Amino acid sequence: MSQHDHAHTLEDLLPREARLVTWLVIEQEERTLQRVYELDEAPDLHWLFYGTRYAELPEKSPLVVRISASSSLWQAFVDGGSEPPLRGIMVTSRESSASVMAHLRRLLEVTFYGRRRALLRFYDPWIMAVLLGAESSVARWLGPLEGIYWYGGTFAQRAESGAVWHACTQARQEVGAHDGVAREEIALTRSEEAALETFVADYPLWVELETRAGLEAGSAEHAARFVEVLEEAQRLTIPPTEWGDYLKLRFVHFRAGLPEGMMARPVEERLSALRRHIGHEPDDTNTGKVWA
Repeated sequence: MSQHDHAHTLEDLLPREARLVTWLVIEQEERTLQRVYELDEAPDLHWLFYGTRYAELPEKSPLVVRISASSSLWQAFVDGGSEPPLRGIMVTSRESSASVMAHLRRLLEVTFYGRRRALLRFYDPWIMAVLLGAESSVARWLGPLEGIYWYGGTFAQRAESGAVWHACTQARQEVGAHDGVAREEIALTRSEEAALETFVADYPLWVELETRAGLEAGSAEHAARFVEVLEEAQRLTIPPTEWGDYLKLRFVHFRAGLPEGMMARPVEERLSALRRHIGHEPDDTNTGKVWA
């Protein structure tokens, strides 16, 4: 049976098991490979795309690196909160390297909406959080792995506890019990498809608020506010094309509240009404930025 936990430190989630082997699965960006070799002169490193249909793109291939808890690479990954240039996830297993690599490569490709096929960036901690936060069969994601670890969480999880470390684990005796499931082609469930659809639609709004409105990615308060104003925009049937402007105004001028009679106004006038309302409020933002 799988278990999902979270904690402020990775050490609080990891089992005290010397025989477990730990791997990083990290997205390859401009400085990633250089950084790995700066921290480990002779890393046990594999290109995830090797032997797959994506093998001709080695410069885009995620890196799978075996690490130990005492290594500089481990510490840099933990201290960096799995952000670039070491952006990714951590996995543990007592199975062979070949078994672990075969499983990770199998996760690269999924089917969705019936017969469509796509590359799945499961090594992105946001994507992993979304997938394991959906109503999914965890056994097929874990396979021969005893644990998957990542930093951050979904929007809803961040709203509860901020950005923290997460773990999805299964008991040792469960690892060999799902061999059939682990070898099947992965077809996303409808709940997984829906969770990814929602994330793909909402994440650009999150990034824009980070960049231009002072949203702090690690803050539970800011994540809760993001979730609240996003739900508010949906409840007010604000057109999706106006969500960016609506969220910026509501996130920054959160204390201003909504104008009276908002629901009684035509949908196409609600954003303009909010702008006029905020224009008459005192300049009292809670992020230090002003939106006119």
